[in-house]
Amino acid sequence: MSTIQNNVQLIGHLGDAPEEVKLDAGKKLVKFSLATNTRFKNKEGYRLKIPNGIELLPGINLRKFVQSTSKKAVMLLVKAA
Repeated sequence: MSTIQNNVQLIGHLGDAPEEVKLDAGKKLVKFSLATNTRFKNKEGYRLKIPNGIELLPGINLRKFVQSTSKKAVMLLVKAA
């Protein structure tokens, strides 16, 4: 039996500086938005570009890394499996 694994890869610019979020259990996460573009051709053959804003809330292990290395407008690559 074969398994299907979904993978996501987002490349974009950081919208704002990462914001720290405190959970009820005392744990802290970091929340940030990533500005990406979707590019495609329509039926007439014209190339279109649609901007997207994606909110991300990475796990606890990535919180310090994102806060220390990310500033507004920095390009990021986010992979998830």
